[in-house]
Amino acid sequence: IKQHPKQNNLSTKNAIEHYKKKAIEEKQSTLAWQYINAIQNAISQKTIIFSDPSWVNGWVVYFLERQFPNTFHCTRNFCGLGFSFPAALGAKLANPNSQVIAIIGDGGFLFSQAELATAVQYQLNIITIIFNDQGFGAIKRRQHNAFKRTVGVDLPSPDFVRLAEAYGAIGIRLTTPDQLYTHLIKALDYNQPVIIEVPLDNNDPGLNI
Repeated sequence: IKQHPKQNNLSTKNAIEHYKKKAIEEKQSTLAWQYINAIQNAISQKTIIFSDPSWVNGWVVYFLERQFPNTFHCTRNFCGLGFSFPAALGAKLANPNSQVIAIIGDGGFLFSQAELATAVQYQLNIITIIFNDQGFGAIKRRQHNAFKRTVGVDLPSPDFVRLAEAYGAIGIRLTTPDQLYTHLIKALDYNQPVIIEVPLDNNDPGLNI
């Protein structure tokens, strides 16, 4: 078998690190980066993350760093809205000693919110972070960019905190990245399913990347 000389990939690695650092410096003043950075700082690298294919997923893919295989799952290009919440429940059943988090928009969560009953019934203490822009934000933005108008993308949001409590889960509402970090740290020690709602204004330029 022909032996090929080992290649030195250090220059490529250094180039990647350079552009990665540059991108973070450009975006770290945005709300989007601050929210994902709050999650990054609160969890371990072995926490299992499921991200829904929503507007928020763009932030997650760009900014959330993972170092271990099978700790990040999303359906970015397949648009399976509502996937991340029940998928996280399955992951918790299969890995009861692992921390599991679902990141989802309000529109996606409405696809599968009934599984809160399953989470409570089996005491699956996952954390679900709902970024609530009262609609299908990604679709709304694409419609506006293409047609300068929108159709069927605004949603009347339920009170997600009271919804969680009605099922027997813990519900939390917050409004800043600092609060997200603080409540996420606490929620990691709870023995019940936790819903964390983050209300957003998707017209805020700090949320666009």
